[in-house]
Amino acid sequence: MKPSWGGFIPQLLGFELCQRMKRVLTEAVRYPYVDERGMKHIEEKRGDLGDLLRRAGHAVQIDGSVARWWTFAGGRVNHTLKYGFEVAEGWKVVADNFQLRIEGDGIGHESVRGTIGRMSSSAFWDAPELRQAVLARLPGYRLSKFQDCLPERFALEVVENFLLDVAGTVRWLAV
Repeated sequence: MKPSWGGFIPQLLGFELCQRMKRVLTEAVRYPYVDERGMKHIEEKRGDLGDLLRRAGHAVQIDGSVARWWTFAGGRVNHTLKYGFEVAEGWKVVADNFQLRIEGDGIGHESVRGTIGRMSSSAFWDAPELRQAVLARLPGYRLSKFQDCLPERFALEVVENFLLDVAGTVRWLAV
């Protein structure tokens, strides 16, 4: 029986799993436990993204006014970055477990890397006005049947703790 208090929430993969998936795409290992069809699929993905992911720095592709940043950092880090870009630059960002798709005016390698540089500092995330702007953008995911009983700031905190990882984002960007 599906609970009546349920709803749609994103399926977020963890940082470590996504980083391992990135390693699979950047190494040339032939896994003995993967069948021929599976290995063919891995090789296709390695051909698509392997060279880009092996480059030093951030794996950012620019096509006109759209940037794709292949982070393989997991859902929480990528959603944190999404809201950072949206608040800092006003760009539209779609995040999943593996990449950010960034659209807007003024997108280029320099502007994206400049914003990434600013987001790599804890001071960027600690600014009260940024925190308020991010919290105002968080979706109304219903993660618990008790969430509606909480004062609004605590209900937002529940969503924030599920969706965002500021400390993990800053640690990952510092590498």
